[in-house]
This record gives sequence, C-alpha cells and structure tokens, in this order.
Amino acid sequence: MQRVGVKGIHIAERDTQRSLSPKPIGTFVNTWSVEGFIAEGLQPAELGWGTHQTWMPENGRRHGKGSQSAIYLLQPGPDTRAPQPFAMRPTGG
Repeated sequence: MQRVGVKGIHIAERDTQRSLSPKPIGTFVNTWSVEGFIAEGLQPAELGWGTHQTWMPENGRRHGKGSQSAIYLLQPGPDTRAPQPFAMRPTGG
C-alpha cells in the first residue's frame, strides 16, 4: 500500500468475525458482500465533526437531522483525500 501512496487508513468499525485460520500480518480480507462494499463506496464521504471546528470543506454539508456530530461531502468516500496531518487543520480554539 505504501508503494501506491496510501498514508493512512481510518477504521470506523470493528469486525469481530473470527476465522479458524488466522491471516498473515498485512493481509486485507473484505468481509462485506460485493453489493455492500460497492454501495458503501458510492455513498458520500462522512466525517466526524466537532462543535469546536469552525471551518468546513467547500463541498461539506451538515445533515438535516441528528446530533450534528458529523458532516458529509458531496463526493464518494473513495474519491476523498484528507490532508496530512488532518488533525492539525484550524479548529478555532
């Protein structure tokens, strides 16, 4: 993955499925269905967004309902690139 420029992977869910034969370190195994994997990749990118963050990406939007602890972007997740280090963007305080 480093050869193609991947700098980080954020895992938002923990998969507790276990296999009888453990995979070697560094092996990626997709446990989603093909339909689920594709559908998730076509949905808008979602980011956790705190009330302390005073800026928003130009193509960022707030959800109409809910706790307002996340935003979405007007582009699919796989097309989204986060600046490194993302945590050092302006927070307003």
